[in-house]
Amino acid sequence: MSQTTRVTLYALSTCPYCRRTREFMDSKGISYHLIDVDLLEGNERDEVVRTVTELNPRLSFPTIVIGEGDRKHVYVGLDNAAEHALLELI
Repeated sequence: MSQTTRVTLYALSTCPYCRRTREFMDSKGISYHLIDVDLLEGNERDEVVRTVTELNPRLSFPTIVIGEGDRKHVYVGLDNAAEHALLELI
C-alpha cells in the first residue's frame, strides 16, 4: 500500500474511539476521508448507514476502510491490525 491508497473513516463526532483514531492518523500524516455519520441528515445519512452496515454489520464506530473495490480492507476500531495497515501507508 502507499499513501495514494484511499482511506475512509466512518465515525461519530462524539465517539472517543473515533477521536483517538483521527488523532492517530493525523499524528502519522495519513490522509483520509472523514465521514461523521451522526452529522449527516436525510437520504445522505440513510445511504451512508447502509454502506457502513454492509462493511460492518454491527454498525459500530470507528469503521476504517483502506483501499477500494476488490482491494479494500475493513477494520472496526483502531486495533493492532488497523494500526499496522495504516502505518504501511506512510
